[in-house]
Amino acid sequence: MNSTNHFYEKDNCSYYYTCREGKVTITGFSGYESRVEVPEQIEGAPVCIIAKKTFLGNKHLEEITFPDSLEEIGDWAFAYCSKLKHVTLPRKSLRLGKDVFTNCPALSEIRFADGEKPNVAKHLAAAATIMEAPYLLDFGACHTPEWMEQWDARLQTIVNTPDEEGYYLQVLCGEEDYGSTDKGAYMSGRRSRKIRLLFLRLLDDLEKPAGFKTWMERYLLDHTKGCESEETWTIIHKEHGRDKAYYQLFAGIGCLTSENLPGILDDIKDEYPEMKAYFINYAGNGSDGGDFFAGLDF
Repeated sequence: MNSTNHFYEKDNCSYYYTCREGKVTITGFSGYESRVEVPEQIEGAPVCIIAKKTFLGNKHLEEITFPDSLEEIGDWAFAYCSKLKHVTLPRKSLRLGKDVFTNCPALSEIRFADGEKPNVAKHLAAAATIMEAPYLLDFGACHTPEWMEQWDARLQTIVNTPDEEGYYLQVLCGEEDYGSTDKGAYMSGRRSRKIRLLFLRLLDDLEKPAGFKTWMERYLLDHTKGCESEETWTIIHKEHGRDKAYYQLFAGIGCLTSENLPGILDDIKDEYPEMKAYFINYAGNGSDGGDFFAGLDF
């Protein structure tokens, strides 16, 4: 085969491809499947490259698995895939283009075909999306002590960056590009990004440098229910109401207090009965210190 565009169908999916020097490059894709397994070979030649923009803006894709033959993923290959949650790759160094996973808000795991701890998959996904740190997508080095030092350094940079930084670009570009030019909403979004990352890091089972855990918890405490800004509670309530590990951590580090409990229970109403029961039980056991229920009126 030569470099002329060809067409291949498998599992209700259509691939457009070229073949040059015995290697297949996927240049286009169409299909409505939510789970896609890219073929390892097409017409006897290994699939090695995903060209730029191949899956750009796909509205159906939720999971995709790549073969061991993969060597390269091009620019913006999965940009704006709004439902993409899980990506499975071969465990080896890959050439990655620019902004491969940009604007993939649902992406929660980049994992390896031979298995990996969930921590690795989640940290890689965060690096590719909300951390905007493509240099961390080093699949050979991920989760080495040196790699985690880089991950933590990026986290610190993000958290320590003022919430208003970059706002002027939103104003210059206008609402048609960002949806709003409200400064308060912009800054709240920046804090929410920080809090998602802090929860992710606190909930992993990896070693944390001296003082780092305390620093992360302090930020969450500064933005819990009853503070000037309440994004810590908002993230728990809106995104993790059914995730016990998250709301256990929320209570355990002191974000649940006798002062904010009534407001929290009022926010929950009947939406998340298990979380509500846990908070009431936690308070009743006196984990807050002293008489947690003193002065409360339910």
